[in-house]
Amino acid sequence: MTIPAATVLRPLGVGERIDAGIKLYVRSFRSLVPALVAVAVPVALIDGALSAWVAVTLTSGGPLVVRQFDGSTSVHYGVIGSTVITFVVLWLLWIPGKAVTYTAYGDVYLGRPTTWREVLTQGLRRVGSLLWIDLVVLAGFVGALAVCLAVVVADVPLHAPGLLLAFPTIALMVVFIVWWWVSCRAVGPSLVMEGVHGPAAVRRSVTLVRGAWWSVFGTVLLWELLFVIVAEVANGIIRVLADLAIPAADVGWRAFVTSFAGQALAILVFIPLACSIATVLTVDLRVRKEGLDLAMLSEGLAGGAPATTVEFLPKPRVVLDPGRPVPPWPPPPPTSPTGGPWPPAG
Repeated sequence: MTIPAATVLRPLGVGERIDAGIKLYVRSFRSLVPALVAVAVPVALIDGALSAWVAVTLTSGGPLVVRQFDGSTSVHYGVIGSTVITFVVLWLLWIPGKAVTYTAYGDVYLGRPTTWREVLTQGLRRVGSLLWIDLVVLAGFVGALAVCLAVVVADVPLHAPGLLLAFPTIALMVVFIVWWWVSCRAVGPSLVMEGVHGPAAVRRSVTLVRGAWWSVFGTVLLWELLFVIVAEVANGIIRVLADLAIPAADVGWRAFVTSFAGQALAILVFIPLACSIATVLTVDLRVRKEGLDLAMLSEGLAGGAPATTVEFLPKPRVVLDPGRPVPPWPPPPPTSPTGGPWPPAG
């Protein structure tokens, strides 16, 4: 019986994580993108229709708040409702794409060769679990915002002292939201690769990030900056092409085409890349804190995941092949000419 080689992973730097995430997306392209197309087309159609509706509502409804001649104000609740509905629906529509993406990346790391149909089927089965996890994460943001608003509203009657108390409260809320946003980056990979659901996946993510928060923050911040730059350039090109092809008076149709193209691009490129960074981060944190390299080494020697499973990770890597002799340990430190220890320096 031939025993496959095993790969020993190593901790990655910030730039290496970004590079490994891009390579993970490229490696999964053949099985991932066809599955995402099946998700992206209906999602882009729904988002385009909603965007056209919002564009028409904003055009016909006028400003959000209108001040009358007598000093009173009126609020166009239709504009607020259409915007809120669009954001909620968009958040819900992204979940199937993320579930399919995390499934494909988990198969790559675990060395399971799958087709795009299997990736799509397994990913859609995890939509409910990922939705539940996202709701738990969202509850953290909403809870922090609610506490901050309650404190600020309670301090308003105090006028100047109330303002002095409101600023630290808002600052603490911002700090918590940033910390929570970074600490929950491993929830999706924890669901797919470890089978952790609900609040347990959030606790798992917070545990992994603890002690390496600044490193994770640097990786996420760098990726978000790259994401914003590339996304703005791509969306700008889409808007220019839409302006050239569609008359300016046809606001709804222009909004539909722009949103459809932007949403399809986001689901096929930007969301998978963000998920790939999260997956690489999760594996790297497990390498740092739990010795995942030793676990994969044991699985490889037992006939588990092959060494080529993580071929996209940065080199140098230590590859142990049971069919070859084990590399020797480094030589011992030198001794004095008399055989005893070296005399103390100085």
